[in-house]
Amino acid sequence: ITKGKLRIIKFKESLFPGASRNIGIEEAKGNYIAFLDVNTLPASNWLKKSIGLISSEKKSLLGKTQYIYTNNFEKSFISATFGFKPLYTIPGSLIKKDLFYKVGNFIPSIRSGEDTDWIMRARLFSDIKNPNAESIFYLGIKNKRFLDLCSKWYLYYSSCSNNVLIFHKQKYIYFFTLIISILLISFNWNSLWSNWNESDP
Repeated sequence: ITKGKLRIIKFKESLFPGASRNIGIEEAKGNYIAFLDVNTLPASNWLKKSIGLISSEKKSLLGKTQYIYTNNFEKSFISATFGFKPLYTIPGSLIKKDLFYKVGNFIPSIRSGEDTDWIMRARLFSDIKNPNAESIFYLGIKNKRFLDLCSKWYLYYSSCSNNVLIFHKQKYIYFFTLIISILLISFNWNSLWSNWNESDP
């Protein structure tokens, strides 16, 4: 993809993804910004096809990411979380630099959700969804244990729902499910543990 021209920018401190992307965009010299992410694998014709989809009306397009599994456990996890249809994402995107500056930077201070927040803002300026966009493949759940994946999922969505105005429906669904479960248990605890025996301690 880079034809050998790859410049790595190193920082002593660890940065969140939004802060890292903002630095990369400031350093970029071209008129377009193309995004990939860790554990993403593009097709060899990804950039060529993306450039071919750019037109005078649509000068930018969002990428599409498809989650890849290697065994039945990973398949079940993807089915229960991301799903198998490619999702519109920042990785795989080709964005004109002037549109990016119109929309504004990624939020630099949060660990996740800054990309979804940016997409929501970008769609106020331009329709950048294109069903013909080339999918890239995400391999980030390969060989992960169940607890690792649950932790990753929880950290991602809790960060999103607490720090940016996205994924609030999921938060409310989890909250109401928890409340209903607590109420059901509290009104039926005697039945569950002592079969309605009122003398049982």
